[in-house]
Amino acid sequence: MDGEKEMPQSNVLKTNLIFGSAQVVQMLTTILRAKLIAVILSSVGMGLNAIFQSVLLTVNNVASCGIMQSGIREMARAGSAADGEKTAGVLGVFRKLFQLAGLVGMGLCVLLALPLSHVSFGNSAYALSFAFLGVGVLFYIYMHGEMAVLQGTRCIVPLARAAIGGAVMSLLAGVPCYYFLKERGVVPAIVAGYFVYWLFYRYEVSRQAYPLRRIGMKKALTLGAPIIKLGFVLMIGTFLVSLFTYLTNISIRAIGSLDDVGLFQGAAAIITQSILVVTAVLASDFFPRLSALTERPEEHHRLVNEQLEIVVLVVTPISALVISCSQWIVRLLLSAEFVVIAPMLEAMAFALLFRGLWVTMSYVILAHGDRRAYLLYDGLLGNGLNFALNVLAYRFWGLDGIGLSFIAASVAIALLLSAVAARRYGFRLSGRVAGLLLLSVVVSGATYAASCAGAVWGILACALAVAGAVVLMDRKFDLLKILHIRH
Repeated sequence: MDGEKEMPQSNVLKTNLIFGSAQVVQMLTTILRAKLIAVILSSVGMGLNAIFQSVLLTVNNVASCGIMQSGIREMARAGSAADGEKTAGVLGVFRKLFQLAGLVGMGLCVLLALPLSHVSFGNSAYALSFAFLGVGVLFYIYMHGEMAVLQGTRCIVPLARAAIGGAVMSLLAGVPCYYFLKERGVVPAIVAGYFVYWLFYRYEVSRQAYPLRRIGMKKALTLGAPIIKLGFVLMIGTFLVSLFTYLTNISIRAIGSLDDVGLFQGAAAIITQSILVVTAVLASDFFPRLSALTERPEEHHRLVNEQLEIVVLVVTPISALVISCSQWIVRLLLSAEFVVIAPMLEAMAFALLFRGLWVTMSYVILAHGDRRAYLLYDGLLGNGLNFALNVLAYRFWGLDGIGLSFIAASVAIALLLSAVAARRYGFRLSGRVAGLLLLSVVVSGATYAASCAGAVWGILACALAVAGAVVLMDRKFDLLKILHIRH
């Protein structure tokens, strides 16, 4: 029996490593792209790129209406039924939906080009650039559509291959645009980058022997109602996250200063990047696998507990690293001006474990297609509580107070969503996961105490946390053998 259990657990870790490696490459290319823009185009180019990218993402959110994640769920469920006809139908419907979304996104950019130029820059000089950005939106949505097909059908290696190849080649495609066209090359670089990205994903999808069924647009809209309904709820959830972030920023500005808004956003950006690999793995692999098991409760609960073990063992050393090296990390990623956020960053790092639990439980709710629970408990109560505690803490204790409220909100929401999963789907944390969660809290606390005693002690505590996580992961999942370090 042990041998039978070991193989699935080993596979869970292996897919996490594959997706994690691809995410690391994507992060590095993102950093390098920002560096190239800064060097070649200076701060003006950085500002232009930020504005055009933010518009692209906003238009994408409206046009795609959340169908990517909801489509992944439907494809995973169809695949788990081993029904070729049903799988072909879902794939056909989803392909029509994301093709329509791409055309709508491009059309929105063209129609709104003039007002977007006036709102963004105060004149009509960039209207053609916004119109051309519509082509970038088209390929951005098409790219994510093909990516969702690979995720929903759990084509792990092709997905990672496309992610790595697309990241590297899209970066290279943008360099000539920046170099020869300067500021005028920002939008062409965005369009070229997402076009190349789409080519890689499209190529990997074309290599798979997917069952094909051609479906008309009208029928696709009718049959795709479940995808659209859940997608709409996901879109609202994304909007609520953006809304509460905006409300937090303007509240800090009203109570304090614009400088504090920048300092808070600097800390938030570092924390987001710290667990980006974990959240990307949960979205890319865990969510579709979980969606396929909603009708098999025992396997479903086992997978959640196995994934939580990995999340805890990965997040704990990350948390220890940020706590023990906060000032160095701030100086490296931001500047000496931001060193004042180190205490807030350390508190936020302490909460990373519960953020990981929060995201995992969110995907448990989404995997069941429970639109009402997701919108109410995660979208409204979760993000609303996080906003309220942050503003209240800042009002009384400043930026350091936000660090403490970050911990309180993360713990409260993680417990809330865990209770929802237990009540609605019968999920229970295993004794091992509960023990690891407690151990992680102790390790983070000990790392903080060691850091207060001196930098050397903090680094030593961090090293012990990393070594302990590797040992535990090797015992449970045979990590060193997977990495070919031990035969």
